[in-house]
Amino acid sequence: MSQASEKCLSAGRGTDGTRLTLQSCNGSAGQRWAFRSDGTIRARGRCMGVAWGTQRNGTVIQVSDCSGNPAQQFHVNGAGDLVAGITGKCVDVLAGRTADGSPAHLWSCVDAAHQKWYRS
Repeated sequence: MSQASEKCLSAGRGTDGTRLTLQSCNGSAGQRWAFRSDGTIRARGRCMGVAWGTQRNGTVIQVSDCSGNPAQQFHVNGAGDLVAGITGKCVDVLAGRTADGSPAHLWSCVDAAHQKWYRS
């Protein structure tokens, strides 16, 4: 859940390549994330990942078939940032938006509320 908006990170229907967005929390399968010991975070049987393993700011965060790719490994650090292991960058909400449908993307960690996440 986003500390800035109190909304959930959603994989929607979870089809391969679905971009993650903020949505009002409703308990749907696309919002129930399982944090696995292998560093993956999964919803609807797919893994959260950095699209194409790209390391640039603004890269899409999506779900895709779990493959063991390092681009699908994340951790929450002590500050509450959701960090992509492959890049060391944070899962961020575009321009700090809080509306339903606001897209998640990769961005340099800047200790901003829209980069802080917690499990609800």
